[in-house]
Amino acid sequence: MKKKEPNSDYNTVKVNISSAKTSDVDMISLPALIRRLKHAAILGLFLVLCYVVVIVFIPMEVKLRDSRVQEYTLVSHLDYYIVKGALMRGVEAASGLSSRSMIRNAIGYYKDGLLSFDELKDYSSSKYNEGAKTIDYLLAAYRFVDNRVLVSYLSKEQQTVLEEPQYEVLTGTGAKVRVSLENDRTIAEIKSPIVLDDTVLGYDLILYDMTPQLSQVYSQSIELYILSENEYDELLTSADRIISNDELITLQRDETYYSIGEVYENVYIMTEQTESMLFENIMTQTKIIMICGILLLGVFVAWVFCYIVRYVNKGVGRLEYSRDTYKRIAYIDFLTKAYTRSFLNVWNETIREENENYYIVLIDVDKFKSINDTYGHQKGDLVLSNLSKVFIDSIREKDYFIRYGGDEFLMILAGISEMKLYEKMELLEEKLKNIEIQDITIGISYGISRLSVREDMEEKIKQADKDMYKMKQRKLEQQSQENTEPYNQWFTKEEK
Repeated sequence: MKKKEPNSDYNTVKVNISSAKTSDVDMISLPALIRRLKHAAILGLFLVLCYVVVIVFIPMEVKLRDSRVQEYTLVSHLDYYIVKGALMRGVEAASGLSSRSMIRNAIGYYKDGLLSFDELKDYSSSKYNEGAKTIDYLLAAYRFVDNRVLVSYLSKEQQTVLEEPQYEVLTGTGAKVRVSLENDRTIAEIKSPIVLDDTVLGYDLILYDMTPQLSQVYSQSIELYILSENEYDELLTSADRIISNDELITLQRDETYYSIGEVYENVYIMTEQTESMLFENIMTQTKIIMICGILLLGVFVAWVFCYIVRYVNKGVGRLEYSRDTYKRIAYIDFLTKAYTRSFLNVWNETIREENENYYIVLIDVDKFKSINDTYGHQKGDLVLSNLSKVFIDSIREKDYFIRYGGDEFLMILAGISEMKLYEKMELLEEKLKNIEIQDITIGISYGISRLSVREDMEEKIKQADKDMYKMKQRKLEQQSQENTEPYNQWFTKEEK
């Protein structure tokens, strides 16, 4: 019988178990595990990156780009209101100069053959210069009657610079405006017709320097240009429209953004900013946000996204508030704090109630030229600001006090009787007399007209202007009579 080797099965089994254990250990060894974890981490990081890029980064970049375009549009709106406000102040100044009653009526007498051209020129010269001196930022003013210059005014800095302009045919009864850039200055050339009883007698040409008022428009990244109508139409047809409203259109052509708008009839402005300047900070910001999103996963990215959106919305909100503020500034006169003549049109078109009757009071400061000549323009400005304060403090919340032009003001009142209105004007005259400015006594002449439902406002202003002129004439006649009365008394005594 063959002898059995001891433990042979045990050894066989042991060898098999050892082989199996060795194989299993090879399959889940530490280096392999680390490699698998590394691959899983890379895959997970890639998936997170894809999530951040597709779900967060790309929408955020689009949102930020849209917000930057909106910010650019809002900044362009601010520039638009500043330019329009400056231009409208020039147009109002020219219209105020053209509507001065006494020298306008004198042209009518000339047209009727009651005055010669030389007599008209002598009569108009001092009064025209008086009106021109009250216009801020005025470089020069010329009055054309019968195809030639009747009178002219040049500011001190322009005495040896400007040549006398040539006569041009002016059609219609509205002001014509052309804006140009000359020697780093923005000059508005405004032609304002002189109208009497719906007849154009001539026109005033004023050169108005808009540069000081536009100093806050210019920035390092946004450029402002004045466009012709052809340039405006060409840009409008060649660029893609991004945002548009009643005032401005934002366009994109190639890698440049433009905002264009009409500030006056056939007068257009354009702001321009390159894409690189507009979005220069977006890539840096979004990369930082993406890295933070990879490190902190989706929670941190979502928080940053919400923060940025809130920050951008707050910035847009501030810009919208600033736009409304500049719009209000365009309707408030800087010196007197009264409403400007531009606001008068807004009131007539949007605020005036259809079923309400109003009274219009047109007010003119007596002997204002004499005040300026005797005491200087600073005292003259002080007279205007004090007069305006008296009226503004005395009217009701539903009434309006407007600087109509130069030393002329206009007051609109509702819900008041004519008797009460005259009593109010007498009280205001007394208050003005009590103002102490050196030895100046502030006096006013005024005319009143009733603006009934559906009546034309401009016609009523003309009526008030005529009444004011009559009051001024009565005062002049009364003063002339008082000056000659002592002489008449002396002459009578000598005869006795």
